[in-house]
Amino acid sequence: MLTIQPLLICTTMQDAFDNLRAALLFENVFPDPNLTVLFLRKTLVAAARSCLLNMVNIYNRLLLDDKYMDKLSWLISVLTLKDMLLTMS
Repeated sequence: MLTIQPLLICTTMQDAFDNLRAALLFENVFPDPNLTVLFLRKTLVAAARSCLLNMVNIYNRLLLDDKYMDKLSWLISVLTLKDMLLTMS
């Protein structure tokens, strides 16, 4: 149930799927079972590393860029208000 997982997990898994497709396409289209497990592990770790780096960039920008922080804060407040209004009715 990927859709009920936290956003970071969903993003990591989606990136891992993309990485696996690329690995199969460019490295070995028909890997043996042992190599398949290696591909899966390699692509999952690469996706997690990529997501972690992206989160660090967002974190740093939030700390350093007031306009970026304002825009994202506004977006969260609008979505939160919308959710509150939908759940109250």
